[in-house]
Amino acid sequence: MSSPSKKITKVLHRTVTRAEDMLDSGRRKVFSHMGWNQPRQIVAYKSRRDDEGVHIGGRVLANKQYGGPKESDSIWTNLKNTYRRWESDEVPHVPVTISYRGEEVRVESDDEGYFEATLSAEIEGEGKTAWAQAKSRVETEEGSVEALHDVLEVSGDARFGVISDIDDTILHTGITSLFTAAKLTFLENARTRKPLEGAAEFYQALTRDEVGQFTNPLFYISSSPWNLYDLLVDFIDLNKFPAGPLFLRDVGIDRTKFIKSAGHGHKLDNALKVLDGYPDLKFVLIGDSGQDDAELYLEAARKRAGRIKAIYIRDVDPDQETAYDEKVGRFREEAQELGVHFVMASDSMAMARDAVELGLLEEADLKTIRGEVAADVRRPTAQEQAADAAVS
Repeated sequence: MSSPSKKITKVLHRTVTRAEDMLDSGRRKVFSHMGWNQPRQIVAYKSRRDDEGVHIGGRVLANKQYGGPKESDSIWTNLKNTYRRWESDEVPHVPVTISYRGEEVRVESDDEGYFEATLSAEIEGEGKTAWAQAKSRVETEEGSVEALHDVLEVSGDARFGVISDIDDTILHTGITSLFTAAKLTFLENARTRKPLEGAAEFYQALTRDEVGQFTNPLFYISSSPWNLYDLLVDFIDLNKFPAGPLFLRDVGIDRTKFIKSAGHGHKLDNALKVLDGYPDLKFVLIGDSGQDDAELYLEAARKRAGRIKAIYIRDVDPDQETAYDEKVGRFREEAQELGVHFVMASDSMAMARDAVELGLLEEADLKTIRGEVAADVRRPTAQEQAADAAVS
């Protein structure tokens, strides 16, 4: 028998979703009459080929594209761009044609403008791990809107794969400080936000083979919403992290989600999706102690026994003992009982040294990672950049 609170939640859920449906329907009618909801861009998500097929996704929007981030962008420019991300005008229920290696399928965008298609995974021959391209197209009254999707194709030469969180794992977000997290989210951009020291070169080393070629695939899994996709991709590219498909989450109100359920279970679901897509590949999982990564990764190791080579958890507050450390410590003990290699590390160098001992990296990689740590330390923070600009 359901509790009164659950009944109230269900009633509230139905009321709010119906209200949103009515508002969306009214807005779309007005926009359609004014000609404002025409597709103007396709946000092409980085996609992947695995044993189950070629998975290609994106989103159809009525917003026009705007330029990438600049170091000189003001707080107001960053705030305006943040507003644009969250107030994106999706175009629902439009046909999207997707073509890849001679195969073509047609799908329809959903209520939020998202679309996803799975094509055949059959490819003649097995090359190196590399990026291919797919194309998506939407026909409009003014012509066609097209986009190119990067598709990660993983070869049999890969020694292992990497699944990584983003927030406070490669990108400083100040998740333990609400004020800092809000400032970094709303008032900065992909150029002004700093990576965690040495993380980019550490990840580059993990994805390279013995001759320095990109071989081992990397997948990013985050609690960040899809609205921040462009910011995260720009950050990864600008800071020279290896490219990889992103698995983010949708936020909002509909019949399958009410604002958003508590926790980060979607990250576990996406990690299992990646593991199942590459059944012959073992994985290294990297996260941080500020969220539930240790617990989720340990659960992935339980559910997919023998598939996890190592779990690395970055300590978000290495200079002090906190509840985060105690919580991760419990999961580390459970991992040891399962025979899973589990390390809580203070920084990228600590992870890299352990990875060398585990045979994931070469000793020579430590020198390049150490050099990047020093370079990252010298990089000015956003506050320092603003102060220098003011003085100039």
